[in-house]
Amino acid sequence: MKNLAYLFTLFLLVSGCSLLPESNNKGDFGVLDDVVFRDGDKEVVLTRNRNYLVVQFADSLTSDEIEQLVSDHDLLFMNSNVDPTEYNYRSVLRVKRKPAEAYYTRYGGLDANAFGNSESVVFALPIFELPGGDKKFLTNELLVSFKESLGQARTQELLDSLMQADNLRTIESEWLGDLHLLQLNKSSTSSPIELSNHYNSQDFVTLSNPNFGLSIRR
Repeated sequence: MKNLAYLFTLFLLVSGCSLLPESNNKGDFGVLDDVVFRDGDKEVVLTRNRNYLVVQFADSLTSDEIEQLVSDHDLLFMNSNVDPTEYNYRSVLRVKRKPAEAYYTRYGGLDANAFGNSESVVFALPIFELPGGDKKFLTNELLVSFKESLGQARTQELLDSLMQADNLRTIESEWLGDLHLLQLNKSSTSSPIELSNHYNSQDFVTLSNPNFGLSIRR
């Protein structure tokens, strides 16, 4: 679907480029084929990189505060896809002594003390390997479309029900067409992929995808 491509957040992950000095203490935790994503009628197994994660920091933080937070949690900046001094959007972090999943946001209030659940972090989520060495990262957004036959009133009723049940909000955009862009927060009931898989199993949904972003290695 054309609209999906427009929504992907694109940025460059430059190999070997780090905003902080390299460390000899970085562990290599490898990859795992342990995430199942339901793409329509088929199941796709995603290869999760356990050395990297993508993080969006709270807008209220200064760059100095973000740098201190990253250092306190024994992480390394690999890049920012905005200005290198502006980390608040989405940044790629490299782990050192613990695998990436130790830092992920845990939805549903499962672990308020986790790095990804702190007030300073909007989300901390996995990065997946693609053929050829490229990567894509997970965001806290979903793309959902409903059956056209439902009509506008019933579609809105179902959308409101999902938003209330799973603690979501909509992001408005004039070029979404029949797609709805839904955003999770840390109190949402499940992770973006789990919610997407659940919605794909509902007979009133024609499509549900996590809003992946692409990270191109060059």
